[in-house]
Amino acid sequence: MFHLFNQTDTKHNEAFNDLPSSVQSMIHDVLLVMDQAYGKSRDPFRDLGGYVVVLTSINDVKAFRQFNSCLEDGTFEYVDQVDNYLGCLYLAGADYHIFLVLPTLFAPPNVISQIDAGVG
Repeated sequence: MFHLFNQTDTKHNEAFNDLPSSVQSMIHDVLLVMDQAYGKSRDPFRDLGGYVVVLTSINDVKAFRQFNSCLEDGTFEYVDQVDNYLGCLYLAGADYHIFLVLPTLFAPPNVISQIDAGVG
């Protein structure tokens, strides 16, 4: 599991480079929007905006579930599928987002049921 807080983080993370290029592009797009809307130097835990969490294994999914239940019972703004990965936008507040990226294989039924469904 790793976190990305702004576009600069993608340049210094070897695990990011192991993701398929289409997944990297999806993450770049999300980080670009967050950087433009909330600033590149924001503190992702104290300021508005949010961050990206990339779960790459079943153990990552289990660890994430320990501190956030959105995978089990959350309603996502959208869930997109790209090259056997899911990009899931979870709104944790009016101006705070967690964008989860995980292999489709490890996604719980709650997430799978929301692929392309969208809330709005």
